[in-house]
Amino acid sequence: MSYLYSMKTKGFYPAGEEEQQPYIEAATLPDDRQAISDEDYAAFFNPPDGCYGVFDEAGPYLDG
Repeated sequence: MSYLYSMKTKGFYPAGEEEQQPYIEAATLPDDRQAISDEDYAAFFNPPDGCYGVFDEAGPYLDG
């Protein structure tokens, strides 16, 4: 599954239209979604030892 991220909410959302439907129905899908690669998404949530995920004005990335 592919994901998008939002700077407004500092959150991740599914990229597929069907998977986004609950967010659309709840009017909670932010309008600033940007693509993130599957590799970067996986690394953000499973960082290597000594690294941690950061979410700032540059977007999500690993630091450490």
